[in-house]
Amino acid sequence: MAMRDHALKVFVAGFAVMLAAVSGCTPWATYPPLEGATSIDNPTLHPIPDVMGEALWYVHSMDVDDPANTHGGGELVFNLPAGMPTTVYDKVITKLSGDARPMKYPSETAYHVTEIRVRGTHAEVDVIHPSASGAPELVTVKLRQEGFRGFGTVDTRRWRFVVSAPPPHYPFATEAAGEQHAGHDTDDVGVVHGETTPSDE
Repeated sequence: MAMRDHALKVFVAGFAVMLAAVSGCTPWATYPPLEGATSIDNPTLHPIPDVMGEALWYVHSMDVDDPANTHGGGELVFNLPAGMPTTVYDKVITKLSGDARPMKYPSETAYHVTEIRVRGTHAEVDVIHPSASGAPELVTVKLRQEGFRGFGTVDTRRWRFVVSAPPPHYPFATEAAGEQHAGHDTDDVGVVHGETTPSDE
């Protein structure tokens, strides 16, 4: 009887350790940090890059599959919250199988992650994407931990209030934007400015 009880305790303890490992190092966190909320000191830690990559892939795929959306669904250019180091961008690109790149120029049409909320085995990621009207639209992607397979999308919510697409936050974007601006002095060919006019909804 004692051995069976001991074995049960060992099993429960082992299961708890496994669950903690699956849930990641940040089971309850918000990024960018909100006053009074648990912050993520190191956004490179699991599962932050994974949930951002999954959310970007899902919203971009929605636009690809929407024939009415001629503004989104092209090359996956993405922008992360301010302060994210290049290592996080690299992790997100890996999550996206290398088929994406950081936003470097303000004129680029891009997909912007604005906030991440992790609550144990559940997470939410806010993404601003180019809607069918061409105006920026906020979508909240809801995700759930699926065992060892990682986080998967379970639902989305589109918000109808007006939002603005943020400037590029990639660490070298300021340099790149300066180079692009310098190029405008002699040659404007090939520069496309994205639409930011809100829809009439």
